[in-house]
Amino acid sequence: MKDYGLSARLPQLSNAVSAIKSSDGLPFRDVFSGEQISAAIAKTVPGYRNRAFPPDVTLFAFMQQALSSDKSLQEAVYRVNTDRIAAGKEPVSTNTAAYSDARHTLPIALPHELFYTTAYQLEGVAKEAFQAEKIYFKGRKLKVMDGSSVLMSDTVENQQEFPQIASQEQGSGFPIARIAAIFSLSTGAIYDLAIGRYKGKETGEHALIRQLFHCLETGDIVLGDAYYSSYFLMAMLIALGVDFVFETHGARKSDFRKGKRLAKGDHTIPLAKPVQPDWMSDDLYALMPDALTIREVSVNIERPGFRTKKLLLTTSLTDSKYATKDALGSVYSCRWAVELNFRDIKTTMQMDMLRGKTPEMVKKEVWIHLLAYNAIRKIMLEAAVKREVLPWQISFKSAIQALNHYSTLWRNDTISKERVYGYMLDAVACKLVGNRPGRSEPRKRKRRPKPAKLLHGKRNATRVDAVASRRKLESIQIDVI
Repeated sequence: MKDYGLSARLPQLSNAVSAIKSSDGLPFRDVFSGEQISAAIAKTVPGYRNRAFPPDVTLFAFMQQALSSDKSLQEAVYRVNTDRIAAGKEPVSTNTAAYSDARHTLPIALPHELFYTTAYQLEGVAKEAFQAEKIYFKGRKLKVMDGSSVLMSDTVENQQEFPQIASQEQGSGFPIARIAAIFSLSTGAIYDLAIGRYKGKETGEHALIRQLFHCLETGDIVLGDAYYSSYFLMAMLIALGVDFVFETHGARKSDFRKGKRLAKGDHTIPLAKPVQPDWMSDDLYALMPDALTIREVSVNIERPGFRTKKLLLTTSLTDSKYATKDALGSVYSCRWAVELNFRDIKTTMQMDMLRGKTPEMVKKEVWIHLLAYNAIRKIMLEAAVKREVLPWQISFKSAIQALNHYSTLWRNDTISKERVYGYMLDAVACKLVGNRPGRSEPRKRKRRPKPAKLLHGKRNATRVDAVASRRKLESIQIDVI
């Protein structure tokens, strides 16, 4: 089995342990190299005092919370104590106050520093480890852009920064934030994410995606749904030297009798520059080209047992010999991976509902989740290289389960740490995702919700009102007696 340079680019457990011998062995410490951790801490938290929860322990305990079904502070403290006892150290107090303070003082720059290098590292390893035609399109990297939203704790501070949807009754909703991200199609890792209000000026997905253009490189091909096939976004991507394959927006009427015919259901057409939108400055509008030449392609998606589905695509790949209709259809069908990636982050990692009480903690919580997500993708890539399978064939949930369980053996001196790590990678690689094209599951549930009344307003205020009502009722009963 070839090494593919993994020993240098994805340091194994032994390197990480030997680099920082004095700290606790929380699982994620062994995913990142000791050099990475030390450099990031020295840059973002210089001169810290080594207390019960130093920056590295706090960071990895926080990341473990992101993957745990029990996201409480108490569970995190118990995990830290378990690791300390296994390492021959005295446990810290089980009171969560010290850990809570450590999370608040942890600078958001620390997860940033570790996060921004992971996706590019994984992309480089994947390029060396796998045949280019299996993970790229004609040697060009494929990236996927999409957006979503997250909820957070209903506090005054969060409502001010990320107001709830205006149509919701005050007190009945939760603060909501819009997020947009760019993922690597080959590794599933996330390059960067932008977060903003759900509604307001410069808060739409296009505005957030424009903040992420630094993730795109000349020669990349980006995939996106119909929402992204707008004139100005396409013009900006072309100016960056980036090609795109989007589904055609429903508002754009396509007539294959017009333009330059390439084949049946395949032509290039000119698009005229629309009127200046409100968000765009005069200088930027003047830089926009007066017209764009794009290609529209009608492709058929055929699945056994299903009716043939027609899909209309918009792309800047105008050479029909370089990118055939079938090839474009195959490439765009991969766009669905971004939905699965968001499912891994929001559902599997439970980032759909953030627990932070302030906007600062909410944003820190988001970046901790993203760092943990990329760390899991790193483990999945190592397992894929070892077992010679493709990264997206491995179950994300299984990788989390394996990390949580096998990491309990890393402090056992009777077992080689390298052997344990190897067993974990084997377990991760053996759990492959089934190939079920066209699978459709009804978004329904059989189990009925409990007959509890809905809460309108703040819980504390409702509790006070309930106590006052009960006392009033008791006083009336006493008067009657």
